[in-house]
Amino acid sequence: GNLGVVLRELDQLIDALRHNQKAVELSPNSANLRNNLGNSYHRCGLLAEARDEFEKAIELQPDQADAFSNLCVVRRKLGMMEADIEAGKQSIQISPDAALGHNSLGLAYHLNGQLIEAQACFQRALDLKPNHAKAHSNLASLYKDYGEFEKAQHHFESALEHDPGFITAYSNMLFTMNYDPKRTGEEVFEWYKGFNERFSRPLASE
Repeated sequence: GNLGVVLRELDQLIDALRHNQKAVELSPNSANLRNNLGNSYHRCGLLAEARDEFEKAIELQPDQADAFSNLCVVRRKLGMMEADIEAGKQSIQISPDAALGHNSLGLAYHLNGQLIEAQACFQRALDLKPNHAKAHSNLASLYKDYGEFEKAQHHFESALEHDPGFITAYSNMLFTMNYDPKRTGEEVFEWYKGFNERFSRPLASE
């Protein structure tokens, strides 16, 4: 059953990729189509190809904030940290009120060890979009690095409030709890049971 689901999703990704490749063949000077193709490559795990398409989209339309934001994510995954930060800065210069861009730049800063800059970006993303679950989760992880466990917990719970299916946020919250000296083992275990109820039990029949 699960294999069938994965194969169907894979088929859909490949179909989307082929469709976007054909669209770019027909209109190679369309920045939007290049950006769409980059997203398809990204979803298929073809990061270098995705990077190339985002860069081509930006060459064609230098004010395309989405392409800069997407390029930021892909460069980060490729380990291109300085270039990643530069793409994030350009994204928010073009579109300063886009929460997604501030969140992406914050991740780049965080992974580069620039925690103060990262915190400012995540907070700006939340100022612009208070229900931005990923920004809440990212800010929580940053507070974890600071050892500020109460603030981390607040933002993890906010992330899950806005996106109850956000399994990564819940998992990171559990990880963080294990380092909080104010937490008892029994209390942490209750949260683990909550994870089981939310994410594992619905899949028990499979």
